[in-house]
Amino acid sequence: RKCAGLGIWESPTANQYTFAAFSLNTIAKRIMTLGMTVWTTKQLSIDATDFTNGVVNIGLSQTIAIPKPLKISMIEYTLNDIDRQMTIVDRQTYNRYVNIALESHPYLAYYHPQKDFGTLYVYPSPASSPYNGGTFKIQYQSPIQDIDSSSDEPDFPIEWSQLLIYELACDLAPEYGLPIQERDRLSKERDYLRDQAQQFDVEEGSIYLQP
Repeated sequence: RKCAGLGIWESPTANQYTFAAFSLNTIAKRIMTLGMTVWTTKQLSIDATDFTNGVVNIGLSQTIAIPKPLKISMIEYTLNDIDRQMTIVDRQTYNRYVNIALESHPYLAYYHPQKDFGTLYVYPSPASSPYNGGTFKIQYQSPIQDIDSSSDEPDFPIEWSQLLIYELACDLAPEYGLPIQERDRLSKERDYLRDQAQQFDVEEGSIYLQP
């Protein structure tokens, strides 16, 4: 209705539902690139024995069978009740350090997200005794689930509801021939609501500065 696709007493057809659900799914994919929002941040534990030479695949039908993490923000390695926070590095830094033959307590990690799964590398490899015990505690950004039918609810918290309405209206407006002036108005409302949602979806914490 906000993009002039329906009258006030009309209901959408099955085709309109399908088209709008497709648009909403593409919007969800775009929102995943805006940053790590609080509600999509999840935790995962992986046993050291799941790694093969310091490598494990995460994704559906993989060794760790969950939806592929978009991004890993923190990893702790726990052994004998001692937690060690690992340093997450980029591909170039990991390749510069790596020595496949070395086995010890891991302190570096590199995550490579691919099309259908992600590959997590840790270094050194916890491949043999006494290093093959312990658990990796991972904090990661989870993908937003698709809407596959009209009965599905968007994978967003309730405070995002109004923003999703305007995101979808802006996406559908060209298809229904909404005039450019009205589309600009919708976009401004959408941008305002997006700013409000992103300012709310942050984790509480402090910043400490020192010389």
